[in-house]
Amino acid sequence: MFSLKNNFSYLLITTFIILFGCIDKKSSIYNPEEVGIIMDTTPGIIITSRKVIIAGLKKDTQYWGAAIGATLAGATTYGLTGGDNVLEEAAIVIAVIGGAMAGTAIEEMRNKSDGVEYTINTNMGDTVVVVQAISKESEIISDGSKINIVRSNDGYIRVVSAEK
Repeated sequence: MFSLKNNFSYLLITTFIILFGCIDKKSSIYNPEEVGIIMDTTPGIIITSRKVIIAGLKKDTQYWGAAIGATLAGATTYGLTGGDNVLEEAAIVIAVIGGAMAGTAIEEMRNKSDGVEYTINTNMGDTVVVVQAISKESEIISDGSKINIVRSNDGYIRVVSAEK
């Protein structure tokens, strides 16, 4: 019924999926579908830039952490107790709720990354703000730099330097 080896394998696979399932896009990372495709750009100049923290749940994956946490905790508790009486059933329910909360917290921590907020004057006379994920501070484009705002077909927007 309960096998530590099997449950450890499931836990390891789930952890791998959670940690590496959704890597944040950076200005220099492109999806394979974006290669060879013409993307719209808008030239501009960076007015200000500042380092920010990107955190929270992503709309497209905001319930996965809770679902995975609840499933793992509930299945593990059921495997340990068998759910044969009222106390064991209560323990399973509590484990499911706790697992969902833990899964949500882990998902929030996984989504936390460094970013930069650019305030940009476009050549069309508009002022826009774009937040972009970064790996290191040296990737921040300095104030006064000429840039291009690149729009991919899936709606993702990048700020890239127009200077060599």
